[in-house]
Amino acid sequence: MKTNKPKIKVKLHNASFKILEINGEIGNEITDHKVDYDAFLLVLSGNVTYTQGDIKTILSKEDLQSIPKNEIHKVEFTEDSTLLLFLRADAKLKFEHK
Repeated sequence: MKTNKPKIKVKLHNASFKILEINGEIGNEITDHKVDYDAFLLVLSGNVTYTQGDIKTILSKEDLQSIPKNEIHKVEFTEDSTLLLFLRADAKLKFEHK
Protein backbone atom coordinates (compact mmCIF):
# COMPACT_ATOMS: atom_id res chain seq x y z
CA MET A 1 0.00 0.00 0.00
CA LYS A 2 1.37 3.37 -1.01
CA THR A 3 1.67 6.03 1.68
CA ASN A 4 1.04 9.74 1.14
CA LYS A 5 3.85 10.69 3.49
CA PRO A 6 7.46 11.33 2.41
CA LYS A 7 10.38 9.52 4.03
CA ILE A 8 12.28 11.60 6.61
CA LYS A 9 15.70 10.81 8.07
CA VAL A 10 18.10 12.73 10.28
CA LYS A 11 21.24 13.65 8.33
CA LEU A 12 22.97 15.50 11.15
CA HIS A 13 22.11 16.33 14.76
CA ASN A 14 24.37 18.03 17.27
CA ALA A 15 23.95 20.36 20.24
CA SER A 16 23.18 23.38 18.01
CA PHE A 17 21.14 22.21 15.04
CA LYS A 18 19.72 19.32 13.05
CA ILE A 19 19.32 18.63 9.35
CA LEU A 20 16.53 16.39 8.11
CA GLU A 21 16.50 14.84 4.63
CA ILE A 22 13.01 14.53 3.20
CA ASN A 23 12.43 12.25 0.20
CA GLY A 24 8.99 12.41 -1.36
CA GLU A 25 7.23 11.09 -4.42
CA ILE A 26 4.76 12.94 -6.59
CA GLY A 27 1.51 13.22 -4.63
CA ASN A 28 3.14 13.03 -1.19
CA GLU A 29 2.30 15.79 1.28
CA ILE A 30 3.54 17.12 4.59
CA THR A 31 0.22 18.32 6.04
CA ASP A 32 -0.40 21.55 7.96
CA HIS A 33 2.15 21.98 10.73
CA LYS A 34 4.34 24.57 12.43
CA VAL A 35 7.75 24.64 14.08
CA ASP A 36 8.59 26.49 17.29
CA TYR A 37 11.76 28.15 15.86
CA ASP A 38 12.67 29.62 12.48
CA ALA A 39 13.76 26.99 9.94
CA PHE A 40 14.98 26.75 6.34
CA LEU A 41 13.96 24.35 3.58
CA LEU A 42 16.36 23.67 0.68
CA VAL A 43 15.28 21.79 -2.45
CA LEU A 44 18.03 19.44 -3.62
CA SER A 45 16.03 17.98 -6.51
CA GLY A 46 12.52 18.05 -7.92
CA ASN A 47 9.68 20.50 -7.33
CA VAL A 48 7.34 21.11 -4.40
CA THR A 49 4.60 23.58 -3.54
CA TYR A 50 5.13 25.34 -0.20
CA THR A 51 1.92 26.85 1.19
CA GLN A 52 1.81 29.31 4.08
CA GLY A 53 -1.58 30.89 4.68
CA ASP A 54 -3.02 31.91 1.30
CA ILE A 55 0.41 32.11 -0.36
CA LYS A 56 1.62 29.21 -2.52
CA THR A 57 5.24 29.15 -3.64
CA ILE A 58 6.65 26.74 -6.22
CA LEU A 59 10.13 25.62 -5.13
CA SER A 60 12.62 23.96 -7.50
CA LYS A 61 16.19 22.67 -7.32
CA GLU A 62 18.46 24.94 -5.22
CA ASP A 63 15.56 27.11 -3.99
CA LEU A 64 15.74 28.04 -0.30
CA GLN A 65 12.57 28.83 1.68
CA SER A 66 12.61 30.58 5.04
CA ILE A 67 10.02 29.15 7.45
CA PRO A 68 9.03 31.56 10.24
CA LYS A 69 8.41 30.14 13.68
CA ASN A 70 4.82 29.29 14.64
CA GLU A 71 3.49 29.83 11.08
CA ILE A 72 1.26 27.03 9.82
CA HIS A 73 2.46 25.69 6.47
CA LYS A 74 2.48 22.56 4.31
CA VAL A 75 4.54 21.03 1.50
CA GLU A 76 3.07 19.20 -1.51
CA PHE A 77 5.32 17.14 -3.77
CA THR A 78 4.52 17.96 -7.41
CA GLU A 79 7.25 15.54 -8.54
CA ASP A 80 9.72 13.16 -6.90
CA SER A 81 11.90 15.45 -4.76
CA THR A 82 14.62 15.55 -2.12
CA LEU A 83 14.66 18.37 0.45
CA LEU A 84 16.83 19.37 3.39
CA LEU A 85 15.23 20.97 6.44
CA PHE A 86 17.54 22.98 8.72
CA LEU A 87 16.33 23.41 12.33
CA ARG A 88 17.57 24.27 15.79
CA ALA A 89 18.55 21.11 17.65
CA ASP A 90 15.65 21.49 20.09
CA ALA A 91 13.02 22.55 17.54
CA LYS A 92 9.71 20.69 17.59
CA LEU A 93 7.20 20.25 14.79
CA LYS A 94 3.52 20.36 15.70
CA PHE A 95 0.94 19.03 13.25
CA GLU A 96 -2.48 20.67 13.08
CA HIS A 97 -5.49 18.39 13.46
CA LYS A 98 -8.62 19.36 11.58
